[in-house]
Amino acid sequence: MRSRIAIIAVSVLSLLGCGDGNEVFVTSDAPSDGGDVLLFVDGESPGSDIGVPDGVESDVLPIDIDAGGCPAGSGCFGDPCDTPDDCFSGVCTMHLGDQVCSKTCDEDCPPGWQCSLVTMAGSDPAQVCVSKAGQLCRPCTTHEDCASDEGEAPCLSYGEAGAFCGAPCDETSPCPAGYSCEETSTSDGGLSVQCVSESGACECSETSTSLALSTPCAITNTWGTCHGLNRCAPQGLTGCDALTPAQETCNGIDDDCDDEVDEVDCDDGDPCTTDSCGAEAGCIHELAEGVDCDDGNPCTTGEVCSDDGCTSTAAKDCDDENPCTTDSCVPDLGCVHEANAAPCDDGDACTLGDLCSDEACQAGVESFSCEDQNPCTDQTCDPTLGCIFVA
Repeated sequence: MRSRIAIIAVSVLSLLGCGDGNEVFVTSDAPSDGGDVLLFVDGESPGSDIGVPDGVESDVLPIDIDAGGCPAGSGCFGDPCDTPDDCFSGVCTMHLGDQVCSKTCDEDCPPGWQCSLVTMAGSDPAQVCVSKAGQLCRPCTTHEDCASDEGEAPCLSYGEAGAFCGAPCDETSPCPAGYSCEETSTSDGGLSVQCVSESGACECSETSTSLALSTPCAITNTWGTCHGLNRCAPQGLTGCDALTPAQETCNGIDDDCDDEVDEVDCDDGDPCTTDSCGAEAGCIHELAEGVDCDDGNPCTTGEVCSDDGCTSTAAKDCDDENPCTTDSCVPDLGCVHEANAAPCDDGDACTLGDLCSDEACQAGVESFSCEDQNPCTDQTCDPTLGCIFVA
């Protein structure tokens, strides 16, 4: 067995100018020291009518890629590629968001691929497996982000994780492994039958990571919804970088993400401060000196603001001018008027011994006599004038 096999492939059609309709690939750097040169014709041995370049031994066996004879990373179907020269087939195409090598085909291709006629540079058209999931699971914002040479796929909603490209599917066009064909929501609120990740989440491809692609995302709780980006990084999706919604405070930040900042009340309950929100500085409370205020004590009056706070200049007068109540002031209640039984004057000049009862002055029980011991006068009593003596 020879010790070396060269594997960088290009189409030999452009070198030989002949063939039987199959794609033929040969290394472009044929060794000059007798090392092996690989010939490959659609997985079959080259026919006798296929020319072989000078210096290439005709008994070299082809490698059957589908039979597992292709060393991984050597340009086989599904291997990463940057240019067509990296692939046996000479076709480097997008699949699941990355560039991978394709292969020639007759009719059948793996799930998620279709056998299509492709024109390759410098050679005749050939049947090649073309991915129908070129941008599948690529982070997106709109449907335009999911466009590829094979057409435009919708941008699908994956909930709070963001949005990622889909790929069309049906009974005759199955999805790649790890994806299921189902009706799902698109980023613009529609519905579409697409390939969806069976795990419920999309992973970043190498291309998406190298381009640092991102997708809009959101975090929602009882305080509101905050929007941000979920980015592709070497360790995978970073997770949504949106703020976690919180109760709005005075800090110069839109805490609840309602597009309004610091819509809060900074009132500290002190009547002697002027309160305002100073954004990053927080709530500001400035002294309102000399301003009338209420110290909350119902037994004080004439309160004004000073450095000592809200101070009173006098006690409240609770006199209700009723002799039948005892007046006082209780800090928690204010003025209190309690009934008494003190002597009083009911205003009737013809009564004696008036006493307070039920907060009112009641006529006394003593009788009042206007007798003047003069037989030549008549004596009467007027409630207003008192005793009247008429001759």
